[in-house]
Amino acid sequence: MPDSEISAKYLGSRSPSVECFIVEEGGRAVGFVQYHVADDGGAGGGMDLVLSPSERGRGLGTAVVETLVRFVARHLGWERLTVDPDLSNPRGIHFWRTLGFAPVRLVTDDGQREPYWLMERSPSH
Repeated sequence: MPDSEISAKYLGSRSPSVECFIVEEGGRAVGFVQYHVADDGGAGGGMDLVLSPSERGRGLGTAVVETLVRFVARHLGWERLTVDPDLSNPRGIHFWRTLGFAPVRLVTDDGQREPYWLMERSPSH
């Protein structure tokens, strides 16, 4: 990905529609999380989370997701939150399911990427 694309996507130019955060633990950057307003303009949106492989499986991802879910519900009034893990990522799909995200539909016709699950959760879950 070119620097210009990285800058456009992740350095605030899409704010407030997209907000990006570095996940830190003990002063170390260990991941990235973002939320984005839904394309349909409804009371909700999506989120993405990436953690360094060495940081997975310790509860950090769960804590980040729960914090973000509470934030968007309280401060933005969101009634739903979506994620879209790739079908080839069963560990990610399992992670989101354990956090209350339910599969809505399998997307196989997105020419931009491989098949993925669209999953949704109500912040009041």
